[in-house]
Amino acid sequence: MISESDIRVCNQDVQDIYVKLYIMDKDDNILDEISGQINDGTIDMDGTANIQRQVSNLKIILDNASINKLLPNKSDSLIWTNKYFQLLVGIRDLLKKPNDSDYIHYFNMGIFLYKTAELNYSTTESSVTINGLDKMCKFTGDLGGSFENDIKIENSGVPITEAIRHI
Repeated sequence: MISESDIRVCNQDVQDIYVKLYIMDKDDNILDEISGQINDGTIDMDGTANIQRQVSNLKIILDNASINKLLPNKSDSLIWTNKYFQLLVGIRDLLKKPNDSDYIHYFNMGIFLYKTAELNYSTTESSVTINGLDKMCKFTGDLGGSFENDIKIENSGVPITEAIRHI
């Protein structure tokens, strides 16, 4: 529910933008949380398109603990093809103190699949740049691939698993 303070924060002339990513498995169970400040990027919404929401070049400045969770050489990396993320964008309330519970007002942008992710790690700044598509992309073939031609498997007594292996 939108409150008066949410509206006030959205109308601030100066806005510090933050993000929370709830990393989820394929069953929408939350595995972990990554948070940081947004440096760049867009979230596009189009109610008439098949894929209604897209995250483009979302650059998130991270601390060392968060960047270590995202390293791709770990078997439990939070950025992987079998992981989704719920995106919450937050705006800092300029009238509040950092220890107030409503210091940052978060707004749910939806659940996305990773299209691309790029980690940048240096001694001065660590960040992740994410491109994502909403869950609808699982039905459109935009992620996960698709076949160029229609496939027809005739009932010839061959088990379906064996027939698919020969495609």
